[in-house]
Amino acid sequence: MAFLRRSGKHGAAPRPDLILLDLNLSRMDSREVPAEIEKDNALKPIPAVILTTSSAERDIFCAYGLHANCYVTKPVTMVESLKAVTAIEDFWLTIVKLPAAPPG
Repeated sequence: MAFLRRSGKHGAAPRPDLILLDLNLSRMDSREVPAEIEKDNALKPIPAVILTTSSAERDIFCAYGLHANCYVTKPVTMVESLKAVTAIEDFWLTIVKLPAAPPG
């Protein structure tokens, strides 16, 4: 799991602006992570992007069912991968208007 930030620290730990998840996590079934994020009011407004090698329809369906914001299949080459990550970053951190933090 990776976090992209464009803002400074909020409290003891920095608040990410974007969460990138691979389905192949070692400690936790990553298919559960978006649902866990959805339960946490501090994390809920942060987009969770699945970025993985799987193009299996069941994984895509499962990810959206667990509240992932988008599903991207990793490109094969490094150049294509960098383009994809840059496009994700541009979209979520430049084009989309995200809340700075949960209200109140």
